[in-house]
Amino acid sequence: MLGASVLPVDANARDAQLSSHIRQVFRTHRERYGSPRIHIELREQGMRCSRKRVVRLMREAALSAKRKRWRSGSTNKGKRLLVTGTLLLPGIHAMSPRTSERNEIVPLLLL
Repeated sequence: MLGASVLPVDANARDAQLSSHIRQVFRTHRERYGSPRIHIELREQGMRCSRKRVVRLMREAALSAKRKRWRSGSTNKGKRLLVTGTLLLPGIHAMSPRTSERNEIVPLLLL
């Protein structure tokens, strides 16, 4: 009977200690690390615990990693590009109404 009452107290103390280490790693990495990365970090520091235990302690402490924001758009945000195939560059003359020496698409930047 004595062993049964000692184990939960000891487990609670170890959980509290591990939880403080988890919070420290979580804040060190700007709240971006989730349970798998924190588990790896703790293992590299020499602490032995299961990944599921880290998940449980993080859930109890309401720690969840910030997700990467999804960005839409392009590098030319705010700039409109007009693509035309009818522009002839200087020095290039049309052979016939629809052909030239260099048929290419030329982007024009509109401000």
